[in-house]
Amino acid sequence: MKIKSPVLNLVEPNILGHWVADRPDLGCAMLIASCQERNIKLNLIKGQTRYIRDMFLHDSDEICQLALGIKDSVIENNELVELKKNIREKGKVHFRDELKDIYNRVFIKKQPRNFFNIELLNRFKVSYYGLVSLYQYYICKLNYYDINFFKRYISQILKGNPRYIGFSLGTEFDPVSRLIRKQIKKITDLPIIAGGSVTSFISGAKLKEVFKQEYVDYLIIGPGEYALPNLLEKHKQGKAPQLFSQGIKELDKLPFPDFSKFDLDLYFNPQRTLPLQDARGCSWRKCAFCDYRRKYSNSYSTFSIERVIQTMQYLKDRYNCRFFLFHNDDLPPGRAKKISEEIISQRVKDISIETYARLVDGFSQGLLSLMRRAGFCSIIWGLESGSQKVLDLMNKGIKIETASRILKTAKSIKIANLCSVIFNYPGETVEDLKKTVSFLKDHAPFITALKYQEFMLSRWAPIYKNYLSRKRAKPKKAQLDKILNKLYWESKLGLTGLSLEQGSRYNGLVWHFYNSGWGILSVDEITSALKNKKFVNFSPLILGKFKKIDKRIFFYPQIIKLTDQIKLINCPERISLDRMEQQIVYLCDGSKPLDEILEEVKKIFIKRYSNSHILNKSINLLKRMSRMNLVLGFKRSLKVSRS
Repeated sequence: MKIKSPVLNLVEPNILGHWVADRPDLGCAMLIASCQERNIKLNLIKGQTRYIRDMFLHDSDEICQLALGIKDSVIENNELVELKKNIREKGKVHFRDELKDIYNRVFIKKQPRNFFNIELLNRFKVSYYGLVSLYQYYICKLNYYDINFFKRYISQILKGNPRYIGFSLGTEFDPVSRLIRKQIKKITDLPIIAGGSVTSFISGAKLKEVFKQEYVDYLIIGPGEYALPNLLEKHKQGKAPQLFSQGIKELDKLPFPDFSKFDLDLYFNPQRTLPLQDARGCSWRKCAFCDYRRKYSNSYSTFSIERVIQTMQYLKDRYNCRFFLFHNDDLPPGRAKKISEEIISQRVKDISIETYARLVDGFSQGLLSLMRRAGFCSIIWGLESGSQKVLDLMNKGIKIETASRILKTAKSIKIANLCSVIFNYPGETVEDLKKTVSFLKDHAPFITALKYQEFMLSRWAPIYKNYLSRKRAKPKKAQLDKILNKLYWESKLGLTGLSLEQGSRYNGLVWHFYNSGWGILSVDEITSALKNKKFVNFSPLILGKFKKIDKRIFFYPQIIKLTDQIKLINCPERISLDRMEQQIVYLCDGSKPLDEILEEVKKIFIKRYSNSHILNKSINLLKRMSRMNLVLGFKRSLKVSRS
């Protein structure tokens, strides 16, 4: 029985979260598709893509007022201290202009040049974290809601006179969405439904408390694709239970995810990227520290290989997208082989895929080569430690020797290795920590980006009971900090070769997208393209800064060292450029082939110079800069895909 068009306003997760989303939420996309299939009208209340836009483009005056209104003596957050200092030093007008400039360069223009600009990306990160801390201070600590951000959310949630309000939750009940629900309850008695990953981690004894503490009327436990539409139907009939769950036996019967309601090009990503699943749950499910197995009731179920390829082809065609993330806990070697073979067999071309995987024996050179041919260009490996003893304590089921071989092999065939590491695991000694650091340094040429974190105990992880009873020894905090600080600063100074940003994937993003479907040209290939005037398949990228000194414009370039990774080094010498050369360098941002760049230069200078002069000058400049390792070339342009 179909419900006659009830309206549900669904709120995206991660409200004021520190994690900056680089793709739309797959859970919401599946709920939208499932409701659409049942003829249920659903409106998506867009989250981070909208409030980041508003923060950086529209709310700077209010932000200045709020930040300057906090006494220095009560600020405990370093990010908030930096925000207030920035406003004071630059003034309101300059601060407003800087926010707009950052947003336009990172989220609107999305030139490849900008995603190589670590300084720019860090400016965004510092600004965003400061703004989040500011809003959290007022909303959560002061319970002050007369803020554009907060009022805008309430207005959007109630817009359209919905019959129901839904909150998609992440891995925890966040305080901001809780206070939003609290305010909504003061305004309306509309039923509030909540669900998401966090519901799997609520103990039975505390389930009843959730309704009161979190201001929700109905809670969906587990997957929502069938549960949400059926709960709405039961509510219409007056039979809806407060707790509702409904499992999914056949994943292939689920609809394709629906991303039509998302701001697909406003995520923190160089290119439009969509998530999809080939399975739910983890194929291993034995890691002692991991609680994710609880999310899927310690089960592992898969989509058919045919369905995975159909979904990818559908998303590629429907949303003009060629970048995909396999949103799984892991992709086992057997599945990876079958999926890769089917992608090649079905001729799904011009795609790039990132996935999670475990460093196990099955990932041979033959399999990794097959995966690269199919489009896999980035793998996120759970390395966790460089000590075999610690890996065994974690029950990872991997060997250090195998991990070493896979990382080297993957990098040799141009698959990016993004590795995660856990420090300070129970039972780990200082010697174990040193082994991990040594492994990372030895394998720096093969590790594209590294994410590291200190061990956090979850009551749902297998280690929990043993940890409480045995209390395994760990290195002292001072010892850990000394080792990690040394590793961090050595990496920052370029002494280890590692790209080390705690909790960050900036370098991983860059490598994933710029080494994927386009192919990076060698210096010889760039020289050949310029010599033979093959400009269509050559998109140049020149990195650096322009500075005005004594009424003259100088260019301070970055040297691009291209080995098995891209290394950027500030050039000690500045280059003097005339107006035409400045324009050529400015246009070489990686987003367009050289023939288009030359046409733009001609339009500007054709009244003063001949076509041949413009052509020769452009080619000679690029040849000269290429010899100095200042030009990075791609076989195709890196333009943002838009519907």
